[in-house]
Amino acid sequence: MQFRRQCKEVKLRNTFYRLINKDFFTAERMFRYRMTESPNVNRCGEIETVDHLLFECNDSKKMWKTYNTVLKRKLSSRYEINGKKIFLILK
Repeated sequence: MQFRRQCKEVKLRNTFYRLINKDFFTAERMFRYRMTESPNVNRCGEIETVDHLLFECNDSKKMWKTYNTVLKRKLSSRYEINGKKIFLILK
């Protein structure tokens, strides 16, 4: 709630809200409503859920790995995103 109150960008606030509530039209959800023929992702063949798209898919894992690398190099950050969690890296 604190982020939503502080965030002045309406689109970002809306996206954040939808992420928390898993309110995106993924292939799995569209399949339930007969909007698509399959609940699977075209690239990997797994069922497309919000968690899969953001954290479980190999492409997402590569993206988070790259993000963490840049975060550590450029900002000397001690935080790392790994799956659905943010970890503090203790040195």
